[in-house]
Amino acid sequence: MKRKTFLFSLALMSSTLTADTIHEWLDAAHKAPNQQLSDLALSSAELQSDAATAALYPKVSLIGSIEHFNAPTSLRPVTPTETSSIGASGGGYPFVQTMTSAGATVSMPLFVKTLLTNTEKARQNVTSQELKRRISIAERDALLIASNARLGYLENLTLALEAKERSLASTRESLLIKTRNGRAAEIELTKVDEQINQTRLKLQETQNARLDAQKTIAILIDKPITHSVDMHLSQEFDDQEYLAVSAKEQEVKVANLSTRAAKESLYPALSMNGSYFHRTGEAYNNGDSISRDYGSVALNLTMPLFDKERLTAIELSRLEEQKAHATLKQTKLESDNTYDALRNQYATLKQSRTLALQSIANYEDMLKTAKVAYATQRMVQEEYLRYEEALFNAKAALYAIDATLWQNIAQRAAISGKDFKEIIQ
Repeated sequence: MKRKTFLFSLALMSSTLTADTIHEWLDAAHKAPNQQLSDLALSSAELQSDAATAALYPKVSLIGSIEHFNAPTSLRPVTPTETSSIGASGGGYPFVQTMTSAGATVSMPLFVKTLLTNTEKARQNVTSQELKRRISIAERDALLIASNARLGYLENLTLALEAKERSLASTRESLLIKTRNGRAAEIELTKVDEQINQTRLKLQETQNARLDAQKTIAILIDKPITHSVDMHLSQEFDDQEYLAVSAKEQEVKVANLSTRAAKESLYPALSMNGSYFHRTGEAYNNGDSISRDYGSVALNLTMPLFDKERLTAIELSRLEEQKAHATLKQTKLESDNTYDALRNQYATLKQSRTLALQSIANYEDMLKTAKVAYATQRMVQEEYLRYEEALFNAKAALYAIDATLWQNIAQRAAISGKDFKEIIQ
């Protein structure tokens, strides 16, 4: 019931001053320029995957050329029988100095193991980028939730300071009458005035902090805002699956495939190449216009015997794989300990909130009694002012606990990869 009281006060403020909702802010944050950088990184990975797959397809090119040689050059190889036949008929030999060619070439890998592995690596890299994009979204969502909670804390702190100022102003009114009648010393009025002045200074500090919090949110959602929005936790959660760990596990898979591809670059590779050209020109011996067709198909088996550069690439890929495994272990360690600490902190904060609510109720009762006691001169002014300050501090402590609770929720949700729209309304 006490938690509902806090949420209602925040909802009342947001509903009267802004029409936005936390879900609208989350949607806006996902479309902000900074988030688009992660989207572009994912698009780049998808294109790289397409490029890796495209390397397995045939490559066909059309070629046209005009070449001039400093000595007669054959349009294509001429067999001895063809040479004899041309000589006997007095025809033009297929040797020209200016040759025109039109044709096509085709090439295709038939079995290149490293290309297949690189294709799989590119697909895994897309998955890796998708996880990184989810992490980016989760981190921005967490920052937005925490920033909204901080802004709500500062707004509530403003209300508490204004309530304190009104209470001191009420005391000042009655004290002013007593001072004029000679029933109270002038110094007592000065002390209350100073308390009001200090309260107004804190209000100014809080206003500056509110402007800074508004700026942070405005940058996150790419639009100006003036107030916080209502939010409440729609469901509790306690997951042990960590998004950062999943991302590092995916990076290990990519590193493993990189090492495999580097090793496979030493495997034999089988490819096919073909070409077909139609060539024309003037025979060098009699100026006849001649043309010949010439084509070929070849199967090529390539086996590297010694390639120091490839051997070095294998060693480098092994080092990257070791780094990926070490990073995964470190991320698991950090995620486990961070989440456990946050979960324990959350339980403590909820207990602290209950105590803070009770403190506020206690100090409100004590302040009422203190104001009456001071008015009837049964309490000195300093003691009464301490109750005013104590009530404000109790309220400030509650609002700080609430902001920390939201920060805790946001951090745990980001670590476990929760959809913030599902857990926060």
